[in-house]
Amino acid sequence: MNLRLRLTALAAVFVFLTPAPFALHAQVLAAAPEGIDVPDGTRKCIKPQNRIPTPVNGFVPLACTMAVVNASATTGNQAESFVVVNPTNTNNLVALSNTTSNSIFRAFSMNGGATWTRGTIATGVACCDAQAAFDTFGNLFVVYINNSVNQINVILSTDGGVTFGAPVTAGTGSVDQPSIAVGNGSVWVDWNSGGSMVARGAPVTGLGTWGPFAAQQTIPSGTGSFGGIAVGPGPNGGKVIVTYQSPTGGQGPATIFANVDADGLGAGAFGARITVTTTNVGGFDFIPAQSGRSVDAEAGVVWDSTGGPFNNRIYLVYTEETVNENNDTDILVRTSTNDGATWSAPVRVNDDLTTRSQFLPYIALDRTTGTVAVGFHDCRNDTGVPGVGGTNAIPNDDAEYFGTFSINGGVTWAPNTRLSGGFSNAAAAGNGVDYGDYVGQDAHAGKFYPVWGDNSNCDGTNPNGTLSAFDLYIDPFTTIAVTPTPVPTLSPGITPSPTPTPTPIPTPTPTPSPTVTPTPTPCGQNSFTNPAAITIPDSGAGAPYPSNITVAGLTGTVTKVIVRLKNLTHTFPSDIDILLVGPGGQNAIIMSDVGGSDDVSGITLTLDDAAASPLPTALLTTGTFQPTNSGTGDTFPAPAPAPSGGSALSIFNGVSGNGTWSLYVVDDAAQDLGTMAGGWDLVISTTTGCGTPVPTPSPDPTPPPPTPTPSASPTATATATATATATATATATATATATVAPPTPTPSPTPPAQALNLSTRMRVQTGDNVGIGGFIITGSAPAHLLLRAIGPSLTGIPGVLADPVMQLFRPSLPTITNDNWQDDPAQAAAILATGIAPTNNLESAIDVTLNPGAYTAIVSGKNNTSGVGLIEVYDLSPAVPAKLGNISTRALVGTGSDIVIAGFILGGQSGNDLVIARGIGPSLTALGVAGALANPTLELRDGNGALLVSNNDWQDNPVQAAILTAAGLAPSSPLESGIAAALPPGAYTALLAGFNNGTGVGLVEIYDRGIP
Repeated sequence: MNLRLRLTALAAVFVFLTPAPFALHAQVLAAAPEGIDVPDGTRKCIKPQNRIPTPVNGFVPLACTMAVVNASATTGNQAESFVVVNPTNTNNLVALSNTTSNSIFRAFSMNGGATWTRGTIATGVACCDAQAAFDTFGNLFVVYINNSVNQINVILSTDGGVTFGAPVTAGTGSVDQPSIAVGNGSVWVDWNSGGSMVARGAPVTGLGTWGPFAAQQTIPSGTGSFGGIAVGPGPNGGKVIVTYQSPTGGQGPATIFANVDADGLGAGAFGARITVTTTNVGGFDFIPAQSGRSVDAEAGVVWDSTGGPFNNRIYLVYTEETVNENNDTDILVRTSTNDGATWSAPVRVNDDLTTRSQFLPYIALDRTTGTVAVGFHDCRNDTGVPGVGGTNAIPNDDAEYFGTFSINGGVTWAPNTRLSGGFSNAAAAGNGVDYGDYVGQDAHAGKFYPVWGDNSNCDGTNPNGTLSAFDLYIDPFTTIAVTPTPVPTLSPGITPSPTPTPTPIPTPTPTPSPTVTPTPTPCGQNSFTNPAAITIPDSGAGAPYPSNITVAGLTGTVTKVIVRLKNLTHTFPSDIDILLVGPGGQNAIIMSDVGGSDDVSGITLTLDDAAASPLPTALLTTGTFQPTNSGTGDTFPAPAPAPSGGSALSIFNGVSGNGTWSLYVVDDAAQDLGTMAGGWDLVISTTTGCGTPVPTPSPDPTPPPPTPTPSASPTATATATATATATATATATATATATVAPPTPTPSPTPPAQALNLSTRMRVQTGDNVGIGGFIITGSAPAHLLLRAIGPSLTGIPGVLADPVMQLFRPSLPTITNDNWQDDPAQAAAILATGIAPTNNLESAIDVTLNPGAYTAIVSGKNNTSGVGLIEVYDLSPAVPAKLGNISTRALVGTGSDIVIAGFILGGQSGNDLVIARGIGPSLTALGVAGALANPTLELRDGNGALLVSNNDWQDNPVQAAILTAAGLAPSSPLESGIAAALPPGAYTALLAGFNNGTGVGLVEIYDRGIP
């Protein structure tokens, strides 16, 4: 049991005396060794002199531990770096840094960072401190300080960083440390002017069309420096936030402040200063890894304006020291959901168990997915053992570069990933600014792009040699794929039959499973869902508030209501209060003051009056419980009604179920937060028979993904199998066969065949075109699964993926990565025990138990290789009340043998099974997917390769269209494809191709709908 102690915030009074001289943070090395001293009262002068490199005891680095690319490969030090990715061409990257002349070092790549073109910009006229931002038009804005250190200049490139226009001066005088950010039609810069923060914005209306800058704005009470700027949602180019640290001198403690301009480029000004947090890291905090330059808290900020589940959330990253001057520095993130007025408790980003230093963090927001990523220098592995534990016998003075990301609004962070290939040592670089004052990163389309100063020379490309001057290294990594859509609605009632051991790929033969009679869905029971995540703040109403489900088509009156709260994560569940309000105004507090202080992660709670026990007051686990209100005096802010109906769901019996049902979620105490990442389900039984109503989620402030949410019967698994049908050409016409029929419920249905596993074959490429498989576990208990990534054993197929690598992304839990399935002895033993271990050691496999919810598996080629691969998901626990619901695989759809093939095997019972297959393309564009397949076609073939049915546009066949619509699975674009078929046991494949040999990124989905 992890009992938490509540922390009481103590008020602090700050008395501001005469301000100390401000700290200049703009840095670059002078061409002359003696440097240029600037009388600013600090040792962080503009051009500090180079230092004599510290001897490193002749340490020779080992081979690269990560696959890194040297972006600069240029003599002299390149440090204090920045990298950005072009959202109009994700292969276009631009990296910047200080260099040894009065210029800004610039390298650009047009192939995703594989190779770089290098040179300088602002040549001969720049001092330093370059930062950059790409906007959605493809404009690349770069801000820097001029060589006389008295101007803040901005230059623009419209060709991806190849060339730049003339500078525009944003500010003059005693200037330092500028930052830059772009919004929806705006660009903003801020900087320190004479010791206080100022900012200035300009409109942007198209590629190369921008300006002029509006008047310079003074930040109220903005004494300080070392911060950042971000633009959020809203009119006039978006709201703007500026962050900074004060005081700027000393080793701490210090305070991080923020000011917000609520109307962006409008006539309003920045509001009053807001205190975000205190920190023990001052403006000149010396740690062993940056003992010459020192570090500051380096508060960075991003503002989500994606329109996704965390829209309008602000994230602020900074450095904290656990005890002042103990050198145990950590990276923390706080969030705000009310325009910076209040902030959450801090969440630690670095996951090491050491007392060593992490420093110079930078936070980036993926504008296509809403994922946030953080990169930072990290000394966790420097034990002072030369070679495996550092460059010398001194612990905590060598750094590597690490990164991580969050997909749930900053509540939890993925396991930290080491990105650098070896240890670097700042003292060995002889660089006057060590690593520098900041390291700028970017994130886009499911990838995090980090760049950092590195002198490990692990790849032998540093022209200065090992442990000498810094070069810029880059190592992009995948964060999270587009969430698979749609999310099937859970329908209780059918117990899945045991799954036999499937025959390994490439050509499995279905094996009959033991006969088990399932329990059919009760008549009159209907399931509805709203899959949109509900964010639970550290105090106050959740978002959205309320979360709605609109029910239509029910006849009779309600006899029973069941509610499922899906994928719940929270650090203090007792804080959560939940009120359910029915269409007639009846309401019940279905959960309050339960779960105590024990953290929960990814659990699903089914609330049913008929359950054996109430929700516990201690640790919550996935299961079925009576709705429970253990406290009194719960209040819910408007528009929620006053609670009046107790906690029993029977309050809704006897009335019509049609109309809008609202779920109001409130956190009643500060300091802890969470999310219901899977949304919620509503199961309604009525007095009349088995209808087929169509659930329609009501619009929320944060709408669910654009693909409609289905209302699915209990689903089983399926498998995509590479067969001889791989080269089949997709047929454009929709031709239904006798096997295709609308679902016809009967009072005593014949148990349907069930899918034994799911998989998809595709050409795995690099960058955004790796293989991305989403799958969904339905039910109320954890499921034991085996995932496989197959390549070398696909015999008879040209160009197979030689060495697959698989990553499994789990909401609120660490990512699991596997290269070769025998790498981990414990995993290898478990995989062998399944009887379906891969036949080639270079193939990947993961044995894992997962709670109900949506998951993403990514298959890529080791060292950025490509080829034909197979992604598979097997259900190894058919006896539990949970099973695989579907597989949705995103990949680049080619022609010939490079189309995408999803397969499945039906078995286990003798009855027909309703299967729905979808081919998605155009609607992916709205999710930020570039190059979507314009006009998908779909074929369904049997195990002998015979064509059963084909479809081009899903509305071509009225019978098929009616089934898809009734199931809630109608594609959102008329050019997309859909097939519904009632199939007997056997092996099948669904082939996704482009009409008239079109190519592009597509999504193929298979759903097992149960009894037809």
